[in-house]
Amino acid sequence: MIPENELKKIIEMAKKCGVGKLYLSGSSLSKSTEQVRDYDFAVGDVPQGEFFKFYGKFFLRRACL
Repeated sequence: MIPENELKKIIEMAKKCGVGKLYLSGSSLSKSTEQVRDYDFAVGDVPQGEFFKFYGKFFLRRACL
């Protein structure tokens, strides 16, 4: 599972970028925190021009963990 504090930070970033829908999928839903290597998200209702802003923030955050 994705750590709750990490999920909250990702949701906050998504809201700031205007992401209307954020879906978590993949192995992070069923594996233990220690086994999770990546997060799989799908997004919807993203304002034009905001997707790559969100993606960039998300990618940089994950690279720093």
